[in-house]
Amino acid sequence: MPEGEKTMTYAEVLAKLLALNAEGKAIIEGGAEMADAIKAEFKIKNDEAAKNRVERNKSAELLKKMTEALNIQDGDNVDEKLAEIQTLKEGLKPGAKNEYQTKYEALEKKFETKIKALEAANQETENKRIAEHQKRVHETKVNKALAVLQGTHHPNEMVALVLPNIVMNDDETFVYKSGDKETSVEDGIKDWLKLHPEYVKNVQNSGSGGSGSGGGSSTENPWSAKTLNLTQQMKITRENPTLAKQLEAAALKESKK
Repeated sequence: MPEGEKTMTYAEVLAKLLALNAEGKAIIEGGAEMADAIKAEFKIKNDEAAKNRVERNKSAELLKKMTEALNIQDGDNVDEKLAEIQTLKEGLKPGAKNEYQTKYEALEKKFETKIKALEAANQETENKRIAEHQKRVHETKVNKALAVLQGTHHPNEMVALVLPNIVMNDDETFVYKSGDKETSVEDGIKDWLKLHPEYVKNVQNSGSGGSGSGGGSSTENPWSAKTLNLTQQMKITRENPTLAKQLEAAALKESKK
């Protein structure tokens, strides 16, 4: 951003995307769709943050109860507390359990149980966070691909062919990688379509029937083991044999990973 230029706020970005000209038409083509996408993304992130706050509060409450049960105060060294328990146990005479030995063994067992429960709760929260993040990234990649593939034969099925090349960077931006070359998702898919013109619709012949987007609403590969669909396989094979071979090859490559 040029020096001195003011950063736009969320509200300003939405207002600019939704702005209309004197004729009542959108100034930015597709601005309403982009605004909706931004709103949806913000909602997802806000929902994720809310869930994480709830889980963190639960973990904090569990930790508080555990420290109270062990009489651990702020600033106490937990390792030293455990060492004290172990020292007291070792100093007790062998033989019949006395009152102190029984109490400390029960306390140690309770401490270990609380620790395991806390670790399990934290791991479950982390697993959920990772799964939700992966789902959101996958949906974003599919939507970006579909936005470029509109106007091709079977765009929903073709997503499976370009999806492996769409990657998310550390800053959560998405790019298209082909070998050592890295471009925007839109430019990358357009370059791929130039190499495979058979997938681009012939507008002049679009009324001859059977060559529309077809393919249903699925964005999965019907040859993939996870989304196997024989009906879709036969439909695509009949309408576009070349695409069928590409999808089958992509599914085979996926199964060998």
